[in-house]
Amino acid sequence: MSWKKLLLTVAGFAIPILLFLPWLKAHPDTLTNQISYASSIDSNLGSNFVKNYFSYFDPRILFVEGDRTLVHSTGNTGVFPFPAVFLLVFGIFYAIRQKDLFSKLILFGFLIFPVAPAIINDPGRISRSLVVLPFGILLATYGIKFFLGQKDKIFKFVLWFIFAASLFQFVFFLTDYFGSYRSRSWRVFNGDVGGVMESALRSTKMREVQTIYLDKYIPHARFYYEFYEKKLGITFENVMDYDFKEDGFSDLPAGSLLVSGRKIEDVEPIEIIREPDGTESYFVYEKIK
Repeated sequence: MSWKKLLLTVAGFAIPILLFLPWLKAHPDTLTNQISYASSIDSNLGSNFVKNYFSYFDPRILFVEGDRTLVHSTGNTGVFPFPAVFLLVFGIFYAIRQKDLFSKLILFGFLIFPVAPAIINDPGRISRSLVVLPFGILLATYGIKFFLGQKDKIFKFVLWFIFAASLFQFVFFLTDYFGSYRSRSWRVFNGDVGGVMESALRSTKMREVQTIYLDKYIPHARFYYEFYEKKLGITFENVMDYDFKEDGFSDLPAGSLLVSGRKIEDVEPIEIIREPDGTESYFVYEKIK
């Protein structure tokens, strides 16, 4: 390898790392959380590794359902469009027949992509194996080369059919993603927590608000609040946590706003956040007296 190629290789790794360091300094938990997660390797790894590994080649994950959580998948579309299965199969055969090392490297990368999540005993989580995408796309490209290299016209007809079917599935995905998926998935995204934070912050401009109380049972409530402060350009620093188990709404001082994910009997909220399916998820209450 020449010095020029060596320097380019080193720069390719060094530049992203150098750009990452300021972020890591500001958010050290970015790395420590990942280390903590990876260190929690299951004691039964030996017996589970093979099962975990092959779970990532389950056709349902790759071509039908995708990730097992709605956070990372609609549940109705796989990692690759279903017609791509034909391109991948013929692409693998094409790569095996090639004599160059690059094609073998692509095939090798595709075969080992599940190793990392299998080690930490996390089957069926394609969100932890997105590295499969470039290898799958390159193998599918080999599949296209295989079809185009055939003399029989039926292969080209099949290839165009695969393209058309993939486009049709993409339209189905978009329709579902911007449609019923919103109703299926709002719970796993903490609902419209942004809507309730924006409502509370805007209320400080319309009402005499002394304190905003955040229901401590709203996951990451403080982080959401601080984010929407920056988004709206509204600063209100007198914010406190509220515990339903220990405090009662009647005990809050006058001029309080309570942001909560629970409905309080006999108290009328000033704002109700409704999800796409009509469910009432968050409430803003005002304590006047």
